[in-house]
Amino acid sequence: MTRFLIQRFSDEPNIHDFSYTLIEACKYHNWFYGEEIMKWEYVSDDWVDLEKKEHLTAIPVGGVEFVVNSIEKSFNLKIKPKNIPIELMNGKYLKRSVFFGTEKDVVDKKFVKEHNKIKGYTQITNDPPPGEYLISDLVEFKSEWRGFVYKNELVGLNNYLGEFDVFPNVKIINEMIEKYKKAAPIAYTIDVGVVDKSEDTVLIEVHDFFSCGLYGFSDLRVLPKMFRDWYYSFIESELHPKKTTTRFSIEHIYNELGKHLKAGIHPQTPVCISTIDPDLNEENITVGHVTKRRGAYGDDDGNMVDGEFIGVGY
Repeated sequence: MTRFLIQRFSDEPNIHDFSYTLIEACKYHNWFYGEEIMKWEYVSDDWVDLEKKEHLTAIPVGGVEFVVNSIEKSFNLKIKPKNIPIELMNGKYLKRSVFFGTEKDVVDKKFVKEHNKIKGYTQITNDPPPGEYLISDLVEFKSEWRGFVYKNELVGLNNYLGEFDVFPNVKIINEMIEKYKKAAPIAYTIDVGVVDKSEDTVLIEVHDFFSCGLYGFSDLRVLPKMFRDWYYSFIESELHPKKTTTRFSIEHIYNELGKHLKAGIHPQTPVCISTIDPDLNEENITVGHVTKRRGAYGDDDGNMVDGEFIGVGY
């Protein structure tokens, strides 16, 4: 039996599109299987009661703060935002300069998003408060789309902003999913945009599958499984992390890049750090420009050069 605890606001039980659609999906599954295999109930923000053991197996569904607080109270775990995963820090998918930095790195107007906190500071600005940010060049999109990914397969794609008849390149989206699959959660959304002039399909950001607007996505067969499997998978992976092959840390990469900088190599020169990753069978890993930032950058002629980290832990 799968149980969902759905956030309720006074007399308004369904204030999120995903809550409404989830209930319809539960009804569908119960009808399809001829028995009650999925249940739901409405709860308030302070629903967590550790004395009720059944609450620890129920899945909270609601706004970001509701789910984040529920997981923190129940398991003492924090959810970190995905934003743009390291695996997708690739000029082919970004088509703009994107890097991690602090307020000191924002020298002109940029899209700035706090990268260690969900629903943190997000602005187009040249003067953010002190913090650690994902910093991006500004891009104008004709349309923006949300892809829904379950078990590394694209199961839905819905327009949420801009021209609904300007369609993204699904082949590129599937390439991103393939590139990300080893590190990806079991269920997530991937937001992409179609650039105004070039009509390139580019990555905007990735979200774990909770508190995500559906924008019309309503596959009743998989929706409850996506909520359920993401939740259980996240809890399991955080409480019982698997032992994996040690990969090079960001600090190691920074140290190696520092050696190149000290050697007098021009900061726009692409470099390689030679290593072998048993999981990926990669040798001579291309890191990108000699820089202490992570990301994809343009060269002096404005051409994109990938700053791609392969097999790097974060």
